[in-house]
Amino acid sequence: VVTYRFNDYLSLMGRIGLNESHTENKNRTAFSTVGANNQFGSYYTRQARDYELNMDLLLTFEKDLSQVLNLKTSLGGNQMKTESSWVDGTAEQLLVPDVYNLGNHRVYPKTGNWYQQKRLNSVYGFANLAYRKMLYLDITARNDWSSSLPPDKDSYFYPSFALSGLMDRILTLPDVISFWKIRGSWARVGNDTDPYQLQDAYYWGTGEGGAATVSQSSVKANPDLKPELTSAWEAGTDLRLFNNRLMLDLTYYNSVTSNQILRVEVSPTTGYEFILKNAGKIR
Repeated sequence: VVTYRFNDYLSLMGRIGLNESHTENKNRTAFSTVGANNQFGSYYTRQARDYELNMDLLLTFEKDLSQVLNLKTSLGGNQMKTESSWVDGTAEQLLVPDVYNLGNHRVYPKTGNWYQQKRLNSVYGFANLAYRKMLYLDITARNDWSSSLPPDKDSYFYPSFALSGLMDRILTLPDVISFWKIRGSWARVGNDTDPYQLQDAYYWGTGEGGAATVSQSSVKANPDLKPELTSAWEAGTDLRLFNNRLMLDLTYYNSVTSNQILRVEVSPTTGYEFILKNAGKIR
């Protein structure tokens, strides 16, 4: 993280974060293992890698506009890159006992590998306005562009608004009330999907005698997927009595999610078991 301050109220922050993990799995089944499907033993190995890179740039302005009004606002951008890959192999019948290596096999070993990547570009901003430390207005806005959605539907915008007030500072209340806050908000959140859901995929495999095979995915892709959207509003209050000995926090909210990306069952006569669709609505 690097921050540069232009003056007392304007600063620029740059940040880069990397998260990477590597895993290795090995499974060994010895000769004549009780209950094993293969009396000659077997060996399985898998190596996997997951990678996520985040880059942020954020310009922040914070200043008291007057003796009673404080403003903090930021404008920034983010780019997220993810990659995931694995490679594995299985020797199902070992030629030499207790030698666990893919080259030690009676039949041709089965191998596989996978690689996927995704990019998400975003611009966002927020503003926090405080009046006399008793009224607070928070506004946010964000727009994402996702590589996992069709080019004409890869952009989605979601804002939010929140207003809260400290009633014990605004009104003259009985001494029994130590603190009273009321709040209300509205927000929309967008979401994309996993990579490679727009075109049908085919998978390499190994058949009898080591013959190469190609199989079709059981899920029919959809080139017209749209982003999921969730809209919600909320109202609530926080009341504390008798020097905070008794507290009451009440919230009512209503949330609606539309354009959910779901696997919907289809007739097997289509050649698929499921199809990806924007379907369903949850309240």
